Amino acid sequence: MKSFNPILIILLLALPMLTSCLGRFTLTDKEINKYYKGKVKRPELKYLRYKEFHINTAAAGDTSKPLLLFIHGAPGTWFSYRQMLDDSELQKNFRMIAVDRVGFGKSHSGYSIASIKKHIPYLEKIIKENNNAGKKIYVM
Repeated sequence: MKSFNPILIILLLALPMLTSCLGRFTLTDKEINKYYKGKVKRPELKYLRYKEFHINTAAAGDTSKPLLLFIHGAPGTWFSYRQMLDDSELQKNFRMIAVDRVGFGKSHSGYSIASIKKHIPYLEKIIKENNNAGKKIYVM
């Protein structure tokens, strides 16, 4: 009788769980509405056009304050910054924008841009359109 490697068995058993965790990072509008139901404030969700792309953003906070731009890693979405966008102290002190990078969330989902440099132009556009106060810009 052949013996099986216990690590291989654990990996095979864990595979369905891992793929379900990695399989979906985009929230539906229904899921977002459910999260914000009953909350006093919710971010303004809108799309920005850049070339052939539609860029999904979530904005909150005082437009006269410095811009705080949240850029998620890979994989990810703007929703990973929801608690910061919801924070009343941050809302008083910053104009916050969380962006779904191209290829993630609702920003041209499924399209891949490997080069970080290629993300810069639409991030610059977001900054120019949202830094109304002309103050310092913070990127996280």
